[in-house]
Amino acid sequence: MTSNFLILRPEVPQLAIDRETTEDWGDDNRINELANQRSGERYNLAIQTAASNRTAICYDMGGNPQTVDHLAIARADLLQASVVDALILRGSDSSFNAPTSVSGLTAWFDGNQGITLSSGVVTTWADKTGGYSATQGTTANMPIQSRFDNSENLTLQSQALNSASWTKTRSSVSPNVTTDPISGLSTVDILVEDTSASTTHYLIPAVGFTLKPSTSYRFSCYAKHNGRNIALRFDNAWSGNPYAYFNLQTGAVSAVGSGVSATIEDIGDGWYRVSATCSTAASPGTAYPSVYLVSGSTNQSYTGDGISAAYVTRIQFNEAVASTDYIETSTLAEVRGINGNRCLRFDGSNDYLSANFIGSAFSGTDKAISIFMAFRSNAASATIASMGRSSSATPQMRWHQNGAYVFATTDDAAASKSQSAGTSGYSASVWSHVSSGTAASDYINGTLIGSSGYDVDLGARTLDRFTIGALGTNSYSAYSAVDVAEIIVYNRAVTSDERQSIEAYLASKYTSTPLVVDYDFEPNCGVNGDDYINLFATSDEYRYFWFEAWSTSNKFAHSKLYIGQSVDLGETIDSISCKKPVDANDSFESDSGAVDLSKGKDSLYRVSVNFKGVTNDQIVEFSEKISSVADIRKGVFLCTVTNHQILDGKKTIHARLVRSLYSERFKDDYNALYAEFEELPA
Repeated sequence: MTSNFLILRPEVPQLAIDRETTEDWGDDNRINELANQRSGERYNLAIQTAASNRTAICYDMGGNPQTVDHLAIARADLLQASVVDALILRGSDSSFNAPTSVSGLTAWFDGNQGITLSSGVVTTWADKTGGYSATQGTTANMPIQSRFDNSENLTLQSQALNSASWTKTRSSVSPNVTTDPISGLSTVDILVEDTSASTTHYLIPAVGFTLKPSTSYRFSCYAKHNGRNIALRFDNAWSGNPYAYFNLQTGAVSAVGSGVSATIEDIGDGWYRVSATCSTAASPGTAYPSVYLVSGSTNQSYTGDGISAAYVTRIQFNEAVASTDYIETSTLAEVRGINGNRCLRFDGSNDYLSANFIGSAFSGTDKAISIFMAFRSNAASATIASMGRSSSATPQMRWHQNGAYVFATTDDAAASKSQSAGTSGYSASVWSHVSSGTAASDYINGTLIGSSGYDVDLGARTLDRFTIGALGTNSYSAYSAVDVAEIIVYNRAVTSDERQSIEAYLASKYTSTPLVVDYDFEPNCGVNGDDYINLFATSDEYRYFWFEAWSTSNKFAHSKLYIGQSVDLGETIDSISCKKPVDANDSFESDSGAVDLSKGKDSLYRVSVNFKGVTNDQIVEFSEKISSVADIRKGVFLCTVTNHQILDGKKTIHARLVRSLYSERFKDDYNALYAEFEELPA
């Protein structure tokens, strides 16, 4: 059985046969590089310089894949001080540089990197091979870059309700009339009814939303009574009877319509956060989530007095699978990422990017191509990517979905062939298309769809356009509501093993649940509260482990990074002692009479543990993983799961093994183990 007392060691950093980083690691003024993550005292720091927001270390375990059950970081407060917003640990069967190990790489677009923004929209998506970029020169046609986390707010000007983003119907908005209950700033608007008789008074988005069918969405805001209560309504696009009434005087949900769930949360000082959740219809129209003023408990149609109102702020509308954390918006929506990664959102109206060099590279007859696309559709019909000719509507290659995954191609003479297979949806997916030029196969998330090696043998295609998010020929059409995260293109048909390697790389990023994903990262334990510990269920065996940090800083430091499987001796603890000696008085008087009043280093915790009933296998594990390497790989975390009093109220202590002894008892496979640890200084 699992005990309350675990010993954490940096198994992955120590045993890795190779380490890669996405950025430059280290500092010219230091010799502390990646090795300093693996062992030693806490003041030896690893320093990483980041050229982008997302930096990663990839550990290659070679032919000895590992299982892990913890992520631990010594001096994680240094990470927090550098504004690290997230920590992510992934297990993978592929390196994060896997695409470069396959020959014929023509282009590589990654939504986490190489993005140039202008007024918040994307002008350039740089090709990671270094040669080319996908660009857009018209502001109205530029996609937006998503967040990396799961937070989302599709409304615009979520705290500026007097703006043109909101239409006031038989009502008006006065801005910045009172203080925000969260920030304390004078940013809250008031929604005031007019004097219209026997009718409604409400606030509605100026532009509606095109939503996914049969999908749950959440609508929320912060509100306070000033003569009127409020209702949240889902106008158009919804199944059932979509409304929720809220009493801002009593703090209760007054009524909900069919298919709606609602909550009200007391924020204090008369403020409430109200929320309603509802699923869209099978064929939704344009949606307008709206805030209505309410007389009494449920009367939304009445004669206004021109004075009564409600304070309303922090409006949020998002998919229900997104985080409930509020995200402020201005002129652009805040879009959730995919599995801890950024993507580019194309609106389905006029957004696209062009990387025409790719089209030119595949102009000709029987051109082999392999293309990998990671994406998430937001509409039933979506073009992920296409090739065409700027002077003709005829020659093209197109990867799109319309209830199925469809590849269609046409040559210069208008002869065409296509393959339609599988069932498309709205989840994050990886599409692999491998073509010899005459025969092609398509895979979704590594599984073959349709027939293998279907016929695509046509005549010459004269191509000079490659378009992301639309069909690009002599004009642009078939714009797609789609989130594109990554596109990788090769100028040959990759082998089965190569395809699976790239699919494993993309699956690790976009479709496989990370081992750790912490968006509210902060130091949470240790002697000074400056360490970070995340314990999780034992993973499958992986050859690669990716440790990622999202940071707004271009340089950040931490001390030891521990990824591995804990040593757990079970419920065998007989006694434990955790003591920190009183600091000694280090002052002294010299022969000259000068008195040195300086104090030496802080005293260190000493932890002694007696285990009874330890099995032979556990003795071997302790010896191999802890005691035999104690002199050359200093450092373990002592961790308590529930009862932290046995470590003097600390969840963890970063320490070194001083000595250990074991003895065999009267019964077979029954041993006693004594271990003594000393805290490693900060």
